[in-house]
Amino acid sequence: MTRAARARSRAGRAYAFLRDEEQYAGAAGSSNQDGGNLLAEIKQAVLAARVRPAIEQAAAYAAGHPHPSEAVELFTVSEAFTLATVGSAACLNRPELGHLNPGAAADFAVFPMDDIALAGAVVHDPLAALVLCDAPRATHVYVAGREAVRDGHLTMCDEAALVRQLNELVARQWGR
Repeated sequence: MTRAARARSRAGRAYAFLRDEEQYAGAAGSSNQDGGNLLAEIKQAVLAARVRPAIEQAAAYAAGHPHPSEAVELFTVSEAFTLATVGSAACLNRPELGHLNPGAAADFAVFPMDDIALAGAVVHDPLAALVLCDAPRATHVYVAGREAVRDGHLTMCDEAALVRQLNELVARQWGR
């Protein structure tokens, strides 16, 4: 079994589905989560995919087999990130999404790597640090090549006014 096949197999235990004999992670939006945070979704998939191997290893140890015959391969952050980006684009049949090659949609975010939340981890594995640590807000975000966030703030609208309007709308909706 190839590494990619093993990754798809492990990913199948968390947030993936079968289509044309390949597994892809689904793209999650704000309709099913409060923050619309792809990094948080990737973290949840990685941690969920690691539960079963950990339980199996603990059961083997409890049964008197302290050293499993084969090493447990964990679903990696890199594999999960690829499923969430390239895999989601494939599910949507959107070849211009999920990568930063010429002709791509150029949707990407820039994070400060000198944030205290990432200290130590970022040197070892920057992607894993962003996903598994308490990642800071993106300093810059580009959507279809256009700047949507600059220095941590929205560029296409008055962010303070938007927050105020949303809070007023929710207050009216809930009669407060």
